Amino acid sequence: MPPRKASGSRQRATANALPIPAQYPGLIDGKGMNEAQWQACKEMLENVYKAKDGSRRMSDIFRDLPDKEEYEDYYQAIPEPECLDNISTHLGMQTYANPEAFFKQLHLVFLNAKHYNEEESLLYADAKQLEDQIHNEWKARAEAGIFTNPDPYHSSPVKPGRKKRGGSSIPSKSATPLPETKSTQMTEPKPVTPAPDLPPIPEVKTAAPSPTPAPAPAPAPAPVPPPTIQANTPIRTPLPRNLSQPPPAPASPTPSETGRQSQAEKDRHVVAALDARLPRWPGPQAVLPGDTAIGGIQGYGWFGEGAPDYDRSTGDSAMWPHRIRAVIEAIIGYRDQNGQRLGEVLDYLPAIADIPFLSFDTPVSFAAIQGMAKANRYDTLRSFDMDMTKLFEKARRYYHDGSVEYGKVLVLQRLYNALTAVYPMPLPGSGIPAPSATLFASLPAGPGNARSMHETAQDLKAGVTEDQVGYGITTFRVGTKDRHFTPEARHKGQAYRMGDYVHLINPDDATRPIIGQIFKTFVPTKGYRTHHVTVCWYFRPEQTVHTPDKMFFEREVFKTGHFCDHPVEDILEKISVQFYVKYIRGRPRSGEYYPGWPSYVCHSRFNDREHYMVRIKNWNSCIPDELRQSEFMSVISYERNIEIPMVKSPFLRGIQGPGFFGEPKKILAGDDDGDDDDEKDRERDKPRRRERNKREVQPPPPAINIPPQHSPLPTFTPTPAPVQAPTPSPGPSRPPAAPTPTPTTHAQPIHRPPMPPSQSSSTGPPYLYPNRTVAAVMGGSQAMDQAAVKEILPPETARLFERDARGHVLWYSGPPLAPGSIPIPTQQPHSLEYLEYVTKRKKGEDFIPKKRARQMKEMDDKTKLSAENNELWWAEGHTQEEVENILRSIIESA
Repeated sequence: MPPRKASGSRQRATANALPIPAQYPGLIDGKGMNEAQWQACKEMLENVYKAKDGSRRMSDIFRDLPDKEEYEDYYQAIPEPECLDNISTHLGMQTYANPEAFFKQLHLVFLNAKHYNEEESLLYADAKQLEDQIHNEWKARAEAGIFTNPDPYHSSPVKPGRKKRGGSSIPSKSATPLPETKSTQMTEPKPVTPAPDLPPIPEVKTAAPSPTPAPAPAPAPAPVPPPTIQANTPIRTPLPRNLSQPPPAPASPTPSETGRQSQAEKDRHVVAALDARLPRWPGPQAVLPGDTAIGGIQGYGWFGEGAPDYDRSTGDSAMWPHRIRAVIEAIIGYRDQNGQRLGEVLDYLPAIADIPFLSFDTPVSFAAIQGMAKANRYDTLRSFDMDMTKLFEKARRYYHDGSVEYGKVLVLQRLYNALTAVYPMPLPGSGIPAPSATLFASLPAGPGNARSMHETAQDLKAGVTEDQVGYGITTFRVGTKDRHFTPEARHKGQAYRMGDYVHLINPDDATRPIIGQIFKTFVPTKGYRTHHVTVCWYFRPEQTVHTPDKMFFEREVFKTGHFCDHPVEDILEKISVQFYVKYIRGRPRSGEYYPGWPSYVCHSRFNDREHYMVRIKNWNSCIPDELRQSEFMSVISYERNIEIPMVKSPFLRGIQGPGFFGEPKKILAGDDDGDDDDEKDRERDKPRRRERNKREVQPPPPAINIPPQHSPLPTFTPTPAPVQAPTPSPGPSRPPAAPTPTPTTHAQPIHRPPMPPSQSSSTGPPYLYPNRTVAAVMGGSQAMDQAAVKEILPPETARLFERDARGHVLWYSGPPLAPGSIPIPTQQPHSLEYLEYVTKRKKGEDFIPKKRARQMKEMDDKTKLSAENNELWWAEGHTQEEVENILRSIIESA
C-alpha cells in the first residue's frame, strides 16, 4: 500500500459502520464455507478493521486501493492489488470456497504493503503487525477445531512472501509520507481468483501476459448477480524490469566479512553495556539554575517568556487558551510545497511506545494534547510548551533518523519554535502558515550550498554578477560586532553553552539537520534582543567533494572553517560529536552526552574551497580557545577499544547531496595541525614556518604530451553548474545541486612527470609521486584495517611471550640479542688533535698545534711587511706621482 490516508469524512463514517456482512449468507449453489468457518473468518476480518495503535485505526489505509493516477507505479510494482473492503464484499457473497482462500487474499493486502513500502516506514510496521495478528488468530482457531490445519498455506507448494524491489528504477512512495487522496467508494466488487486455481504469491510471472481461457460465469443468486470470475487472470499492467527474473541468491560472506560483522556485533554489545550504566538524560527543566535573566532576557526560553510587552499587547493570560489553540491548528493544517500535510506524522505517533532512554515515562500523544487544549486544561503556556517539547523528543526517537518522516518532524518542530518564540511568527488570516521554501530556517541555504561572505565579496570584486555569486552566509571566524556575549543561551528549558554540539534545521534537506558546535552565545545589541549562538559547521560525507574510492567511518562528519550565527529557534536538539581517538575509547561524560542522543565521529577536516580532506592531528585546534585547557570531552571508557565500521561513499549507496565526486585541487602531504582555515592567516604565517613543515607541494613540471592512445572507456570530467539567483518572494530559492559529471569519449594525452631533480640543482620541494602503496589502493589505512583478516593468538600461546599492559603480544622485527653482543661506542674524553699531539711528543717529534701555527704565521706576515716598508725609505715624503716620475727619470738616464 502506498503511504496515503483516507479523507476525514471517510474516517468518521468508518468509526461507527464497518463494511462487514452482518449475517451468514448460507451456501450459494452448494459452494462456500460452512457457518462456523464463515463466522471465524468474519471475526478475523473484523478484528483487522478494529485494530488500533493508540487512538489511530491502522486499517484505514488498507481499506481502498490507491488512486491509479497518483500512484501509477504502485500498479506496476504490485501484480495483484487487494484491499479490505473488497475482501469484505466477497466474504458476504461466499466467493471464497474455503478459509484458506480467504486467508490468502487477506494476507495479500499486507504482503503488498510490505513489498511496496520501505522497512523504516510506518505503513510497513502496520502491515507487519496486522500480518502477525491474522496468523495468530488462524492458529488459535485451528487449535479450537474450526480450521483443519494450523498452517493456512498447507495446500500451497511455496510459502508466501514478496521479494523487496531492491534496485528497482521505480521510486518507492515511502519517501513521501502520507499524502491525502480522495477516498473512492467501490461501485462493484472486484473479481477474485477461486481457491483451487490460486497461484502462489512468490511465483510472480512478469513476462508478457497472455490471456488464459476463463471458465464459465458462476450462477448468480437472486436478486444481485455476481461478477464474472476468471481463473488465473493475468495483470496487464507492465511490471518493473527487475522483477522479470528472481534476483540471484546473495553470495556467502567471505571470512573477512564474517569476521568484521562478528566484530561489529561485539562492539555494539560493548557500547550498549556502557550506555546501560550511564545516567539518563533528565530532559528540559521548568526552571534552570543561575541568573533568571541571562543577557537581560527573562525566563528559561518557554512559550510566553521573555517578551512582557508582547504579552500585554496580546491580552496576557486571558488569551493563553486562544494562543495555544492557534499554535495547534497551525501545526495540524500546515502543508508543504507539495501539498502534503506534515502533521500526520504526529497523528501516527502512539501514546505508548517502547523507545529507550527517553527523558520521561508518561504517555504523550498529539491527540491527548489537542484534547487538553480544547478543554482549556493548560493553566500556563509553559505547561503546554513542556508537553509539546516531550512530543517532539519522542517523535525524533520514534522515526529513524534520515527518513522522510523524521525530516517532517523536524520541520514541524522548527515551525513550532517560530510560533512560540519570544517574538512569534505572525499567522495569516486563515491561521495556517504558507509553505516555507527554507523550512522556516533563519538561513536560505545550508552546508554544501552556502558560501562564505569573504568568498562572495571577492567574486563580486572580480566582476561576477550577483546572480552567480550564491549565498554569502558564513564567516571564517567568530563575529564580535553588535553583540553582547552571554555565558549561555536558553531555549525550551535547556541551557546551550560553549562547546555543546547541536542539530540545527537544514533549509536544504530536513532529513539531514546541520551538525555544529557552539563557539559563542550572545544577544544582539540591535534589533530584537533574543538568544543567539555562533556555531561551527560540520559537514556530512554527502556534503563533501571526494573520490569514488573514498571510504568513510560510519556516522563520520568533517570539521570545517564555516562559522554562522543562528537564533536559538534553529536548534532542534543536543547531540554528541567525538574525535576519533575519543570515540573508540568510550562515551563522553554526563552533560556532553546521554544515552539516546545522536552520536557522530570526526576524524578529518574538510576544505570546501580546495576539495581536500586532511586528518586532524591537533584536536585542540578544533574546539573553542576557552576549553583547550579544560577537561572537555573526557570519556568514560569501554571495557575495551572498539573498531568503527567503514562504509562506501554515500553517492554509491544512493544518497543524494550537495556534494559530488571530484578530485582535490591541491596535492597534500602530512597531517593537519592548523588552527584556522582562513587563507589570510595561512598567507601571513607562511614566512614563519619551517620549510619541512609545509604541507602544500608545488605542482609538477609541465607534462610531456605522449601520442594519444584511445581507450574504449569514457572519462568523466565534472563541469560546474550555474548558480541561480535568489528570488524575492516569500522565501529565497535554493542554490542548485552539485556539478554533474559530464562524460567525454575523446582520448586524453598521457602526462608523465619527469624525474625529480637532485637537491643540488633545485631549491624547491621535490615533486611527490602519487601514493601507490597497498594502503592507498585500499582507500587508506583505516579501510585496510577493516578489510584485512586479523588472526589472534590463543591465550595459552600468548602467555609465552612478552605482552603490553592490555595483554597484547609485543612483536619485534628480529630475534632478541644477548646483552653485550653488540659493542656500543662511547664518547672519547679527548679530541683527535690532542691525541695526535701526545703521540708525536712521546716519539720526540716536533708538533705544533694548529692554534700556535696560526699565531706564528701571523707574526711572520707582520715581519715581512715591516721589512718591505724599510726598503722604501727613499720614497718617504713623495706622492705617488712624484715617485713614478723619479723612477721614470732613472730608467731613461740608464
